Amino acid sequence: MIVGLLVGYFIPQKRFFSLLAVFLGVSFFWGLFAFYISNANDHILASRVAELVIKKNDPILLVLTTALIGGISAGMAAFTGRSLAILLKKQ
Repeated sequence: MIVGLLVGYFIPQKRFFSLLAVFLGVSFFWGLFAFYISNANDHILASRVAELVIKKNDPILLVLTTALIGGISAGMAAFTGRSLAILLKKQ
């Protein structure tokens, strides 16, 4: 989240594009990294967690869900950083 905040603060672009860029970057990286870790142990832990969290034995859906949550939170941090930069520039 700190990286998203810093990207939103220091890279001048519109707030929506800041949110979108960080959302796509973080969700892509987070999804690949989560899949890499899950694939290393044949999705055993991801299958068990998926049963508890999303009530389905689908580890790939869990990876996509975590990528979506990471992307949304980082995107909102970028939006906040851009808004903070605009607010501080006006004063």
